[in-house]
Amino acid sequence: MGAPIPLHGINDIPAIGGGRPGTQGVKKRLLLGTNESPLGPSPLALEAYRKRGLNLNRYPDASYSDLREAIGKRFSCDPGRTVVTCGSETLIHMLIRGYCGPGDEVLFTKLEFRMVGRVARLCGATPVEVPTKGWYADIDALIAGITENTKLVFLANPNNPTGTYLPDSEIRRLHAAIPEHVVFVLDSVYAEYVMEEDYKSGVELVDEFHNTVMIRTFSKYYSLAANRLGWAYGSAEITKTLNTMRAPFNVGSPAPECATAALGDSDFDAVILGHNNKWMPWFSEQLNAMGLDVAPSVGNYVAARFRDVETAEKVYQDLLAEGIMTNYLSSYGLNDCIRFTIGFEEELREVLEVMERSMAPA
Repeated sequence: MGAPIPLHGINDIPAIGGGRPGTQGVKKRLLLGTNESPLGPSPLALEAYRKRGLNLNRYPDASYSDLREAIGKRFSCDPGRTVVTCGSETLIHMLIRGYCGPGDEVLFTKLEFRMVGRVARLCGATPVEVPTKGWYADIDALIAGITENTKLVFLANPNNPTGTYLPDSEIRRLHAAIPEHVVFVLDSVYAEYVMEEDYKSGVELVDEFHNTVMIRTFSKYYSLAANRLGWAYGSAEITKTLNTMRAPFNVGSPAPECATAALGDSDFDAVILGHNNKWMPWFSEQLNAMGLDVAPSVGNYVAARFRDVETAEKVYQDLLAEGIMTNYLSSYGLNDCIRFTIGFEEELREVLEVMERSMAPA
């Protein structure tokens, strides 16, 4: 008798990596590679965590009604069409598993969360990646990529890893080309950071069309990454599918209580946006001054293109040797690019100092 055999193709997919790259022997660790907020959670969220910690013997409210009501109040969403899950990655799994199988296609751009293509393969579907237009998603390429086998179309706006966004008019142009039976997934994980007037997170689109769903997270802006909490807002039909698929008590306490409290802390919102609106453009300007091609980001991170692949690799390794974690974008095919999370001022200045030494002529 041989060993158990998984479904066809599962073992052909590389296993998830072991987390952050190591910096053995380096005491300092600046975590500027995964877009975590340096500010930490709202004080109200921390207080909610402490209070819920006294009652960990009790199951949470499986409907997460308080959190859904808070989301509805904050983002003008219908709480009845809001689904709470364990991180936005879980939503990606649920959507692809719920609507795709062998022979079906999942369409996305090169500048999309890497989990989309991975999950498509895990579900036996075919991932279809279309090229980009510089730092931006290419709407025309997405429209051209739609076939009779397309079941889901994903678009991150703002996208990760470059932080660029497309205006609502372009999102609607794409939606108009998507057949009614195809699910349009708008990944708006970084929406809270965007200040541009022509940007829309997707709430209005969801309210207008039955084939649209928006996915969000509490990991980035609200700095609750350890709680693994995401949410979706969709049509009644899509929401029903997601609620059918999700497990009971699929999010553990105190995550919902923390998120509910964070949504009500408008004072801390000002702190978050004040920090990012000051240091993200400042850091972008410093990178530009070093001669790098910098993406016009609207998120809490900045991607920069170096003069060649060798320089990008060297800078990434030199930063790592100093205990500074960034994101080398080779997994996106951007082998000459690094993405930097916007940290504290002293962290950003240290990054620049290490980069200047690394890029100095020999």
